[in-house]
Amino acid sequence: MGASGWSYVTPYRGKVDESLRELRERVFRDREYYWRDAVEEDEPRSDTIEGIWASESMKQSGTHSILDVDRVVQTSEPPTWDRWREDLGTVRPLTEDRVILHFGTARPSRMQFQALADDPGAPGAMEFHNEVKMRGTGLYVLLYNGDQPSDVGFWGYSGD
Repeated sequence: MGASGWSYVTPYRGKVDESLRELRERVFRDREYYWRDAVEEDEPRSDTIEGIWASESMKQSGTHSILDVDRVVQTSEPPTWDRWREDLGTVRPLTEDRVILHFGTARPSRMQFQALADDPGAPGAMEFHNEVKMRGTGLYVLLYNGDQPSDVGFWGYSGD
């Protein structure tokens, strides 16, 4: 199937890891992820996020969604395959200088994020998506309504 890019905006809950946890629960509940049941009908969907990984076919393909990442790390070091055990399944912050480069401000809005994340033809969208350096990982940026953080934008690549 190949890797898939994904992006999401979710309310900021005071901590990015809490926002990620809530988003993952919603995506799982609403079944907004790839599941191989179209190919393997004898393998029913899991009742839990963790149960997805009990399926050998899902371990291989991933969900092509935010469910493929489960940890927030605070480093600005890009992930590498040399540290794949530590880096796989993580989201990390986009550095402030890159936030300013892409959005023209250190406090981008939800609308600014969605303009880059959701429209591959938008000016700068390819460079924005190329900030993600490794499949199975992603980035995040706090989004603002005025001076207050209101949402978190996540984007990344996963699946195989």
